[in-house]
Amino acid sequence: MLDFPSILPPNRSSFEAALEQVIRKTKPDLSPVATLMDPDLCPGELLGWLAWAFSVDVWDPAWDEAAKRRVLKHSLAMHRRKGTVASVKTALSVLGFHVDLAEWLETGGAPYTFRLDAYSVEVVAAGQELNARLLNIT
Repeated sequence: MLDFPSILPPNRSSFEAALEQVIRKTKPDLSPVATLMDPDLCPGELLGWLAWAFSVDVWDPAWDEAAKRRVLKHSLAMHRRKGTVASVKTALSVLGFHVDLAEWLETGGAPYTFRLDAYSVEVVAAGQELNARLLNIT
C-alpha cells in the first residue's frame, strides 16, 4: 500500500511507484530545480535548454547572455499572442515595416486569410525590395 497519494498514472510500474514514495519520504530540497526554469536565475550555460523547454521560436546561441534572458522572459507573452493580428504586426515592425492588416472577416476574402498593406517607402527603407516574385506569393 502507498504511504502517500500518488501523482502517477494507474499504469505505473512498481519501480516508479517505489521511486515516487522514496522521493516523497526523503523530502529532497527541489528549490534548485526551480531556478532552472527562471530566466533570471538559470545558469547562462543552460539558457539554450531553457529556450527549448519554453518552445522559443527564434534562438541564436551567438546572442549575448542579456539578449537570451530577454527573449526567454518575453516567450510566454509571445506565445499568448502568436498567430494574432498584433503578433504579425509586431514581427513585421521588428523588420522595419509599418503595415495595415485586415482579416478575411473585414475584407470578405477567403476564410482564415488576411490582406497586408506595407508602405513602400518603409519597405525600401527597411532594405527590402518589392518584385514580381514577392508579389506572386499565393
